[in-house]
Amino acid sequence: MFINQEGFMKNKVYFFKKFYVLSMLGIWLNTSTFGIAGENLKEKLRTADPLITAHQKFSAELCGELFRNVAPTENLLFSGFNVSEAFQLLYVGSVGGVKAELDDLYTQDMVRTRGDQDLSQVPDAYKALNDLLSFDSKDEDATKIYRAASLWVNEGQGYHFSKNYLDRLQKLRIFPEQVNYALDFKKPETLKQMNDWVSNATDRLIPTILESLDPAMVSLLISSLFIQGPWLYSFEEHATQESDFNINSKKKIKLPFMNQEKFHPYVESEELQAIQLLTKDRKFALEIYLPRTDVGADELREALGEDFDIWSTVDFRNAHYVSLSLPKSKISFNRDILKDLGSFIPETLSGGTDLSGLLTPAAELGVSAVIHKTVLEMNESGFKAAAVTAIGLEKTSAKPQIEAAMIVNRPFGLRIVHLPTKLELFRGWVAQPEALTN
Repeated sequence: MFINQEGFMKNKVYFFKKFYVLSMLGIWLNTSTFGIAGENLKEKLRTADPLITAHQKFSAELCGELFRNVAPTENLLFSGFNVSEAFQLLYVGSVGGVKAELDDLYTQDMVRTRGDQDLSQVPDAYKALNDLLSFDSKDEDATKIYRAASLWVNEGQGYHFSKNYLDRLQKLRIFPEQVNYALDFKKPETLKQMNDWVSNATDRLIPTILESLDPAMVSLLISSLFIQGPWLYSFEEHATQESDFNINSKKKIKLPFMNQEKFHPYVESEELQAIQLLTKDRKFALEIYLPRTDVGADELREALGEDFDIWSTVDFRNAHYVSLSLPKSKISFNRDILKDLGSFIPETLSGGTDLSGLLTPAAELGVSAVIHKTVLEMNESGFKAAAVTAIGLEKTSAKPQIEAAMIVNRPFGLRIVHLPTKLELFRGWVAQPEALTN
């Protein structure tokens, strides 16, 4: 295995037993850090756990496919959580084989822990997760996270969302914010309205989701995720200096690098260095995994794609005084992930999908596209990240197509994690970032 268990991580059994206890003690003793009273937090974590497990399972499947299918020389930044939430919009309206397939993907842990139920029957799990990810808008130090959904149906073809479908979504409240639109997809203003919604939902990080709108499309289901986290220790702007980012041994580019010397959760091995950059409220962390060599970069990228769960076991308990150089940069990703998803939910993405619970009149639909866009910006004050997933549905059958120094000046892996739940929001491989100029 690429990761040395002795040098980089504790034994997994030891880690889970001991670190979980320490984490829970920290939550109970310092409840103001998490904004929820200790016992109440414990109950919400327990209630949301099956749903979080379902999202992580979906993310793990997608992660493996993307790391295999996207070239190592390209940036890869995805939010499995955001894609998973988009497919839950589809899941609520599914029947027959599609529902059975998504049941198998989403509900094994729910069935095991809650009895003979599926996710759509347990709104308390969704409410608990929404509460755990909530923040105090009046707190300037809070990490801001917004999740929303917009459902679009082509009124020009005579379709509407079924009342039962909308009622179920209202009961579940998968997203804190949800809007529904019945519009004519032939009209140019419909595309503008869709893109305006995406831009607003992502604080303009993602200005558009579609360049054009096919009038044959029956429906578009969009999920959005936006997070803005101020660093626990911000970087001084005067310390930012231009330096080289080594794309490989033969190619480098100039980027502005932010520099600081602070105590951070940090761990290293012969193969790589890892650091956890906490937000001010200590609820979230942006983790950086830096390989020691170009050869190590290939192995690290492979490990990020294949060993999904093991990265949550990295032992970040110890803080070290670190001299850190981090590129002030922007990373973006845009891909139709339909084919990537097809390997583990083929029934859902095959032609003639039975989604009769979604629309009236009922129709056999095909998933024609699954557009996933992400953006991450890192500057001296903190980071901002956004993800949008749009699932397009058509009538016609659609087939899938100082103690340490860490200079992040070569391709690296990253994750954005909600620490109380260990829910992963973003994971990626940065092969060639672009300079962030403001």
